[in-house]
Amino acid sequence: MKKLLAGLFVFGFLFVGFQVYAETTSVMCPPGGAPFVTVVTPNGGEVYQAGQEITVGFVTCNLSGNIAEINLIPVDMQYGQGITLEKDFPSVNGLHTLTLPSTFQLTSDYFSLGKNFKIEVMFGGSAMNNNVSDLSDDTFTIRAASVDTSVSIIAPNGGEVFTQGDSNRISWAGGKNKVQIALFSSSNQAGTYAANHMGIAGYIELNGKPTSGFTTWDGITLHDLDGSKLGAVVPGSYKIVAISESEAGNYCLGDVNSCNSNITELITVKASSNNNGCLNGEVFSSATQECGLPSTTPSITIISPNGNETYQEGQQIAVTWKSTNLPSDAKIRIVFNYASDLKDSFNASLPYFVSNTGSTIYNLPKASDFKSGSYPFIGKHYEFIIYAYGSSSSTAIAADGSDNVFTIKSAFAVFPTTDTSCSAGQKFSYLTGKPCSD
Repeated sequence: MKKLLAGLFVFGFLFVGFQVYAETTSVMCPPGGAPFVTVVTPNGGEVYQAGQEITVGFVTCNLSGNIAEINLIPVDMQYGQGITLEKDFPSVNGLHTLTLPSTFQLTSDYFSLGKNFKIEVMFGGSAMNNNVSDLSDDTFTIRAASVDTSVSIIAPNGGEVFTQGDSNRISWAGGKNKVQIALFSSSNQAGTYAANHMGIAGYIELNGKPTSGFTTWDGITLHDLDGSKLGAVVPGSYKIVAISESEAGNYCLGDVNSCNSNITELITVKASSNNNGCLNGEVFSSATQECGLPSTTPSITIISPNGNETYQEGQQIAVTWKSTNLPSDAKIRIVFNYASDLKDSFNASLPYFVSNTGSTIYNLPKASDFKSGSYPFIGKHYEFIIYAYGSSSSTAIAADGSDNVFTIKSAFAVFPTTDTSCSAGQKFSYLTGKPCSD
């Protein structure tokens, strides 16, 4: 502790026999008296950073030779049990500049950052003067070195055009622990954090690398904080926001005193002229209004006849279809069905299987093709069902039916008696093409 003796007043000067730090201090050093050293600074209440350069001030009395050492002592430990900062320097200098450790190598919890310490100045120049020392009157604190963790967006910075489907680059600097990149739109509100996150439409990057990082964005995809995918971005004007952890540990947008964020000027998100802005290899789904990888599920769809058509008995018609993801050797089976009882009622005009060419000719049955007990024929409703088979013909891998039924009518139609081309009661044959038949 300080040895304060009455009798001599020193004000920021150096006198014979002792040294005084530049502050008002009253000491007395009688010649031949007991030697002592008094720590003047740091003397309690100071806050330093690891690796910081500090000044240790002390006064000595009746000491000669060298100061043995200056030690950093945790408050819970005793003399001589700390870290030696300096040793063996002249005692005539009452002000000594040294550097605090940037890291603490000792495993003891006493030396953790944020703990309280004292400075010990100890003189050990001879046996007579052995172990003459003093500690700071009170403790000071050493904290971690301050690092600027403020986050800022490098690019874009306003005015750029991001085309949907392209790899649009976003880069940033700074940040603490992680950096989140978000799309900001005043027309959107995302209350996931707090009121100061209103305006965030969704997140482009949730776990960006701090200090120096970048990401690429397709201009389409956004996520919520839990990683779930949000709806596709609508082309328009937006801002890009970078958010990182503040000193208080917050991830928030807004108040510079409690948040760590940066926002650009307006950029434009522009729709792609190709494939609705989908990335290479992706397709746009009209059902979900989103881009995604194409389906690999085999499918087949009847194009015609697909419902509400009217045909004549025996008429030759084209059956057409489209297919996706079928094997190259796929076989197609076409089934003609009476609509009220989906049963293969007539298939004589086709082989059991046809090639997957997308179309085939089908001869509709005539009335004479139906024997007694067969389904009712003329004027009834029918449909086609189409099956696709792979290399094995045992199980269909895809199937589809007409969306609605079609009608088959008689091949003969009675012409009006006013029609001069045929006699009254004569019929026109759609099957033979003869205009007037008995």
